[in-house]
Amino acid sequence: MQVRTARQHVAFPFDLECRIVVLRLGMHGASRATKGEAVRFRCDLNDAPKSRCPKNNTMERQLCIAVLTTLIQLWNASIALGCTTCEVGDRTAAAMGMEPPYRNRVRTGAQIRWRSDTIGQANQDRLQLKEEQFLFFLAWAPTDNWMLSALVPLSRRRITHVNLARSKSLGFGDLDVRARRVLYRDRRFETRHLLTLTVGFELPTAQQPHREHGVELPLELQAGSASLDPLAGLSYRLSIHPLSFTASQSVIVPTRGRFGVRQGIATLYSVAGQIEPASWLGLSAGLSGRTSAPSEEPAGRDPNSGGTMMYTTLAASLAPMKSSRLTSELSIPTMNRLRGNHKEGPVFALGVHFELQ
Repeated sequence: MQVRTARQHVAFPFDLECRIVVLRLGMHGASRATKGEAVRFRCDLNDAPKSRCPKNNTMERQLCIAVLTTLIQLWNASIALGCTTCEVGDRTAAAMGMEPPYRNRVRTGAQIRWRSDTIGQANQDRLQLKEEQFLFFLAWAPTDNWMLSALVPLSRRRITHVNLARSKSLGFGDLDVRARRVLYRDRRFETRHLLTLTVGFELPTAQQPHREHGVELPLELQAGSASLDPLAGLSYRLSIHPLSFTASQSVIVPTRGRFGVRQGIATLYSVAGQIEPASWLGLSAGLSGRTSAPSEEPAGRDPNSGGTMMYTTLAASLAPMKSSRLTSELSIPTMNRLRGNHKEGPVFALGVHFELQ
């Protein structure tokens, strides 16, 4: 028995070239392979196997049908796996992800985040916050170019005052609703270049105590801004398997809240790179940060608000099943240029995501 190699081309929506092995079984229909020549044929995904596969040569036609069937199965599996090993490391993409939308795609899940925050001078007016935040999100793509999402945060917060008095609270934060539009994608499947526009609002749904133990709480320690805050941003994704790179920037323009306080305009930005050493594993590293103007209060500008904060983010994504993934993320403060006496600690997050289609 002799073995011959043959190259075949399949017209999928993306470029794909494979090599298959043709076994010489002594069949009359494989006469070309017995001469040491490569057997070449073409199968089109939309028309095959009945019209585009070779008709004259039975051996080639059978090979075409078998190879096409196998490749379609592998192609479908790769799409399913691609949904579970999407981007990690960008906390602003928890609900939508950074991968291309597909019609009727539904994503849902939850994430828990731990963080700490300190504002004010020691022995004078210092407030220390420790917070666990539970994020619940749902996203749906009505078309291949649009994706809609809603994110609801539930926060459990503990504040230690300068006099060592402590207060605890549990309540919902501001509801985040967004729509994302694809501006450019180089191809329908196996997209390499993707540019999207995101617009949305943060709605004033947070349960927000204005004062605790007679102390006015700054906005940075509140569960929400108590205002309607529109936002808009751009994001770009480059994917060359097994590597991908993402960059995003968005601007939030807060309005004046119900307590007469208005947060400063904030710009959020992030860059990250990811590698997928296996179809079920993604590892990423990146930088994220924000630059914001000082908050305006009825008595004037808050001296401990605004400035620039940068984080280094390390993250991992594990896909135990095709329709789900587990994520972990650690954001470490890298640069603190916040105004006044304001210090933010590391942020650690764990999440679970599901694809319902």
